[in-house]
Amino acid sequence: MISPDLSDGRDIYYLIGCEMMINIGPNIRRLRKLNNMNQVEFSSKIGISQGNLSEIEQGNCNPSFDTLLAIKKQFNFK
Repeated sequence: MISPDLSDGRDIYYLIGCEMMINIGPNIRRLRKLNNMNQVEFSSKIGISQGNLSEIEQGNCNPSFDTLLAIKKQFNFK
């Protein structure tokens, strides 16, 4: 079996797992608030609209792969 190349950041999906994806919105909200950012500021930093961020935080949709990468970079996750 060949292991996937995770050097492009896809490891965040593997680390989060399906169970965590269900609750990722509230976790993103907590991270944002812990860093004293409002939705407008944070959405601008990660390259999505404030409305999209709101939907993600409420659990109405999941962030895209690119959005997860932007969040990872914003908070310096390794």
